[in-house]
Amino acid sequence: LLSVMSEMLDEIAEAQMQMCQSFEATLVNSLEHFADTEMKTAQTLKDSAEQSTDSAEQLLAKYLNGRHAAALSTGDAEGGGNEAWNKFSEQVGNHGGGFLSRFS
Repeated sequence: LLSVMSEMLDEIAEAQMQMCQSFEATLVNSLEHFADTEMKTAQTLKDSAEQSTDSAEQLLAKYLNGRHAAALSTGDAEGGGNEAWNKFSEQVGNHGGGFLSRFS
């Protein structure tokens, strides 16, 4: 009687091992592959966004340090230079911070 029960327990243990291996092969490996692929995609998008942001900041600095900055600071621009500059810098402060904080 004990030998029969021992054989049954061995069969159950082997079936459990096969079930775990099947589960791992079916779900875990697929999930790891999916997560790895998505992580690489997200990293690529983040890097691209950071490069675009840096490029935009450099272009904005060029624009502001060029002839437009001089017009804004002397008041030669239409509607008053200081007012235009203040409105622009307020908009950058209000909108730029929220956008850039998403990539931190």
